[in-house]
Amino acid sequence: MHRHAVDRRRTKSHACGALMACWLILGTVDTVLAGEPGWHTMKAAMVGCRDRAEFERIANIRSSGDKAAFEKAAVTAMAAGDCTIIARGTEVYLQEIVMSDGVAKVRTRKNQTGYWIDSTYLE
Repeated sequence: MHRHAVDRRRTKSHACGALMACWLILGTVDTVLAGEPGWHTMKAAMVGCRDRAEFERIANIRSSGDKAAFEKAAVTAMAAGDCTIIARGTEVYLQEIVMSDGVAKVRTRKNQTGYWIDSTYLE
C-alpha cells in the first residue's frame, strides 16, 4: 500500500475519533439515541401542555412540592383546554425533544395536537 493511502486512512480515522469525542462531550449522540423520533409509550400518567412555557410553569410548581398549588394550576390549565393528562401506557409520537431541558413534544394516535411533557416519562 502506498504511504499516502495509509496516511489518508490514518487521518480519516483520527478525524472520526475526534468527531465521536465531540459528540459525546456535547451530548449529541445521547440526544439521537434517547430522543429518536417515532412511537414511544408513556411510563406514567403525565400532564402535557400545548405551550412549553405553561408546561414548565406547572412542572416547576409540581417540583416545588406544593401539591395544592400544583393541582390548582393543572386543573385550571386543563379546564382552559391548554393542558391534558396523557395516561400511562398511551402510545405517543415524539415530535420534538430538548434533552438539555428534559422536555419533549408528543402527540397521541387519536389527537394531532402536540403536548409538552417531561421527556423522562417516555419509554
